[in-house]
Amino acid sequence: VLFRSLKPSALQAKNDEWFDVVAVATLTITDVCKPIVMDVKGLNLGGDRYRFVCSTKVRMTDFNVEPPSVLLGLIKVNNDIKINLDLTASIARKM
Repeated sequence: VLFRSLKPSALQAKNDEWFDVVAVATLTITDVCKPIVMDVKGLNLGGDRYRFVCSTKVRMTDFNVEPPSVLLGLIKVNNDIKINLDLTASIARKM
């Protein structure tokens, strides 16, 4: 995950203070890789630790996956997949 708009001020957010981030990730499904852009909320946990959360949708057909259906097409699966991200990360400081 590449945080595209992570400003230095975001890393200086106070403990328990949320901030907005735009993140770019590469998602791979069935050997098809595509970049996705996510609007992420970041939270300063203190001690150079941060929590990032977001929810985004992708379409199965964008990754060459046909949504399954059963009973001769009477029941179909939605083409959208919802991805939920909840990531805790820490900053590695140079020594």
